[in-house]
Amino acid sequence: MKLADEYQNILADLREQLGQTTSPAEPKAKRKRSHAAKTESKVLREHIIRALKTLGGRARVADVIEEMGRQLEGKLLPGDIERYASTGQYIWQNSA
Repeated sequence: MKLADEYQNILADLREQLGQTTSPAEPKAKRKRSHAAKTESKVLREHIIRALKTLGGRARVADVIEEMGRQLEGKLLPGDIERYASTGQYIWQNSA
């Protein structure tokens, strides 16, 4: 018997004694990234600067993102307006 097998048997015995009859959680499957076109970082950076200027040179991140949303309305690419399943945040917002 291999050492790894012995280790697994010991873990199984411990789980049984502790009342943990379920097997360890399986790792989450990785999600595939979208290949849809996205706005380049350079363009987003320019809009960050423009938004900051509009907001007086200084603002909270949420306010900058909101102002960028107004500026980019109708200009975002398909990959930008997809959302992260975990947060619901748009891709472009996270990239900015």
